[in-house]
Amino acid sequence: MDVDGLIGNGSTVAVTLSVYDTSRKSIVGTRLDRVKVLEHVKPPSDDDDEVATMPPPQKLKVVQGEEEVPF
Repeated sequence: MDVDGLIGNGSTVAVTLSVYDTSRKSIVGTRLDRVKVLEHVKPPSDDDDEVATMPPPQKLKVVQGEEEVPF
Protein backbone atom coordinates (compact mmCIF):
# COMPACT_ATOMS: atom_id res chain seq x y z
CA MET A 1 0.00 0.00 0.00
CA ASP A 2 1.37 3.40 -1.00
CA VAL A 3 0.83 6.27 1.42
CA ASP A 4 1.42 9.73 -0.01
CA GLY A 5 -0.56 11.94 2.32
CA LEU A 6 -4.01 13.45 2.64
CA ILE A 7 -6.50 13.79 -0.22
CA GLY A 8 -8.07 17.24 -0.29
CA ASN A 9 -11.67 18.15 -1.08
CA GLY A 10 -12.21 18.57 -4.82
CA SER A 11 -9.83 15.74 -5.76
CA THR A 12 -11.01 13.30 -8.44
CA VAL A 13 -10.76 9.66 -7.38
CA ALA A 14 -11.79 6.21 -8.58
CA VAL A 15 -12.94 3.81 -5.87
CA THR A 16 -13.49 0.06 -5.77
CA LEU A 17 -15.82 -1.26 -3.13
CA SER A 18 -17.46 -4.53 -2.19
CA VAL A 19 -21.10 -5.03 -1.28
CA TYR A 20 -21.97 -8.26 0.53
CA ASP A 21 -24.80 -9.93 2.43
CA THR A 22 -24.59 -10.13 6.20
CA SER A 23 -26.09 -12.57 8.67
CA ARG A 24 -28.63 -9.91 9.69
CA LYS A 25 -31.83 -9.95 7.67
CA SER A 26 -32.14 -7.29 4.90
CA ILE A 27 -28.84 -5.59 5.85
CA VAL A 28 -25.91 -5.49 3.46
CA GLY A 29 -22.31 -4.69 4.29
CA THR A 30 -19.89 -2.54 2.33
CA ARG A 31 -16.12 -2.44 2.27
CA LEU A 32 -13.81 0.11 0.64
CA ASP A 33 -11.22 -1.92 -1.27
CA ARG A 34 -9.18 0.61 -3.23
CA VAL A 35 -8.87 4.35 -3.88
CA LYS A 36 -7.00 5.65 -6.91
CA VAL A 37 -6.37 9.41 -7.05
CA LEU A 38 -6.81 10.70 -10.61
CA GLU A 39 -6.48 14.45 -9.92
CA HIS A 40 -5.03 15.44 -6.55
CA VAL A 41 -5.94 18.64 -4.72
CA LYS A 42 -3.80 19.41 -1.67
CA PRO A 43 -5.77 19.97 1.52
CA PRO A 44 -5.24 23.32 3.23
CA SER A 45 -2.43 23.32 5.75
CA ASP A 46 -3.01 24.20 9.39
CA ASP A 47 -1.48 27.61 8.70
CA ASP A 48 -4.14 28.34 6.05
CA ASP A 49 -7.10 27.96 8.39
CA GLU A 50 -9.94 30.18 7.29
CA VAL A 51 -11.67 29.90 10.64
CA ALA A 52 -12.17 33.35 12.06
CA THR A 53 -11.20 33.70 15.66
CA MET A 54 -14.05 35.07 17.69
CA PRO A 55 -13.49 37.66 20.42
CA PRO A 56 -14.43 36.49 23.92
CA PRO A 57 -18.04 37.16 24.91
CA GLN A 58 -18.72 40.38 26.75
CA LYS A 59 -20.48 40.32 30.09
CA LEU A 60 -23.76 42.17 30.07
CA LYS A 61 -24.68 44.43 32.95
CA VAL A 62 -27.90 43.18 34.57
CA VAL A 63 -30.20 45.96 35.70
CA GLN A 64 -33.01 45.09 38.12
CA GLY A 65 -36.50 45.84 36.79
CA GLU A 66 -35.69 45.80 33.06
CA GLU A 67 -37.84 43.35 31.13
CA GLU A 68 -36.43 44.00 27.68
CA VAL A 69 -33.83 41.53 26.49
CA PRO A 70 -31.07 43.07 24.31
CA PHE A 71 -30.41 41.30 21.00
